[in-house]
Amino acid sequence: MTEPASSEPTVSVIVPTWRDWVRLGTCLRALGEQTLPATRFEVLVVNNDPDDPVPAALAPAPNVRILVEATPGSYAARNHALRAARGRILAFTDADCVPDPQWLERAIAWIDAGDVRIAGHIELFFQGPRLTPAEAYEKAFAFRQDLHALEGRAATANLVVRAEVFERVGPFDTTHFSGGDYAWNQRATELGVPLVYREDVRVRHPARASMEALLRKARRVVGGSSKVRGPRTGGRYLGFATRALRNALGEVVALSRRADLSPRERVVAYTVANGLRVYRFAQVVLLDAGVKDADRGV
Repeated sequence: MTEPASSEPTVSVIVPTWRDWVRLGTCLRALGEQTLPATRFEVLVVNNDPDDPVPAALAPAPNVRILVEATPGSYAARNHALRAARGRILAFTDADCVPDPQWLERAIAWIDAGDVRIAGHIELFFQGPRLTPAEAYEKAFAFRQDLHALEGRAATANLVVRAEVFERVGPFDTTHFSGGDYAWNQRATELGVPLVYREDVRVRHPARASMEALLRKARRVVGGSSKVRGPRTGGRYLGFATRALRNALGEVVALSRRADLSPRERVVAYTVANGLRVYRFAQVVLLDAGVKDADRGV
């Protein structure tokens, strides 16, 4: 589809960042290699730490704007970009992602063919051929956009949406430090906004390689959830434990069907998953007891 000449970009790419300039540089280089002409898209990078200025070596391209959002959290940063975006299509990714060269061109083609909300494919990459325990867990459980899209959810590591959808659904919930993308997509699904998974709209994402990285994410998820839900009572603790047991049993079946996982990776992934369940429960107890405050898991 050929668009009329305009000074307005077709796509606004939204990338929040927090003290991650090196990996952001890799992301921006990948965006600079898009098959879509640079005049047809803008990149809105939102620095979520005003005390960490842009390094001089970054040298962003002319179609890149650096914005600053002081309110902590990637969803506050994304909302800032939403207010500044000029494109009729919004494409979300993360600072540590590496978009495929045809990412935007293929996304536009699907949107122009009638898609409204796209969950694009997220391909994990690893440090080496033998996965660390954290990488095995990520390979087994992280970023399953194909499955999540069936439930009406998607991660903002690769989400493409017509801009007018946000006028209907509203912005991201800034009380979340993690999971706000799923929450927003769930609202959109409940309002009848269709979501489709497109395998050819691709970005690459590094798997978390260390257990500490997984624990940081767990703290962020639990912290954000506690801010939204408030302290649990006895009944809610029981529900938490029941869901954890149900998930643990379901994962045995799911992992047994994964032909892409070696026997070692299945065992390691399941072991890590159970350890994380215990850790998350401990974090919930500490938060509810007032021993610690919710944090962004960094």
